[in-house]
Amino acid sequence: MMLATSLGLLALVAAPSTLPCAAALDDADEARAQTVTKALRDAESAATEDPQGGAQTLLTALEQATEIAAIGARAPELQDARTYALLALARARVTLGDAAQAEAAIDLALATAGDRALPTTLFGPGVVTLHERRSATAAERASATLSVTCSRCLVAIEGAANRCVEGDKATELRLPPGRWRVTLIDAVDPKHTRSEAIELDEIGRASLVLPPRTGGGSDGSDGAPRRKLPRWAGILGVSVGVGLAITGAVLLGLDGRCPDGSDPRSMGACTDVLATGGLGIGLLAGGAAAAIGFAIPLAIGERRAKRARAGKTAAIRWRGAGFAF
Repeated sequence: MMLATSLGLLALVAAPSTLPCAAALDDADEARAQTVTKALRDAESAATEDPQGGAQTLLTALEQATEIAAIGARAPELQDARTYALLALARARVTLGDAAQAEAAIDLALATAGDRALPTTLFGPGVVTLHERRSATAAERASATLSVTCSRCLVAIEGAANRCVEGDKATELRLPPGRWRVTLIDAVDPKHTRSEAIELDEIGRASLVLPPRTGGGSDGSDGAPRRKLPRWAGILGVSVGVGLAITGAVLLGLDGRCPDGSDPRSMGACTDVLATGGLGIGLLAGGAAAAIGFAIPLAIGERRAKRARAGKTAAIRWRGAGFAF
């Protein structure tokens, strides 16, 4: 069984597929995706050898995939590994006799598969039977509606790429009632995202909107607040300025004193005294000026960033339940 699963996985990796609205990964995101993909595959292997311990490892790896949904939804290999991990989790639960958790794993795989077929035959007759039974149940079960609106974006449900939405027109998604983590990733600038945990019930109807990239263009700019200088540079400049000012104050305090810091007017004091006043004044003044000079643009940048974060509050509205948040 392990060999069959591995061969199936290699077939998927050899010809990965991705949705047309999924922006390409940069090197950093590709590295993160590969790390989580490896964790998913390792967890699948562990669950094959040890269903009890491997099930927890699978859950941990699946959570990692959900946490990087904006990256993982654009990584075909990670998507394939995630599907295999869910089916491996269902198999482990079947082996352990935990029917409820096995059903939960299959239900999640079904709900987030989109148009993809689940390769259940690679995981044994128990998973195949469970998949058939839960598919029939899902077809009869009432579903909730999630309305998604964006200019052009990729929709990910629990870290799984679901579909493309475009045209600034609401597109309805049908999901089973429950709590879902939904991520919208802009097709032009994948750094422009919105991710929310949404509760759906049979009578409610939720909507999620990814606002346009304010000031965005073909260069992929998402309209993020522009800083006069990078945040790290501002913090470094303030730190250096404060350090120089403190050094200057210390030198001022040592001016006219003995090298060991004692008072030259005391009995048996030194004959040579320190002359650090000029240097101390220079460092104190220069350090204070540097600290203030860097602190002002840093404060302005932080204020703009805070306003931008506040403006990114999710545009989610419950209709039917009678409240909004």
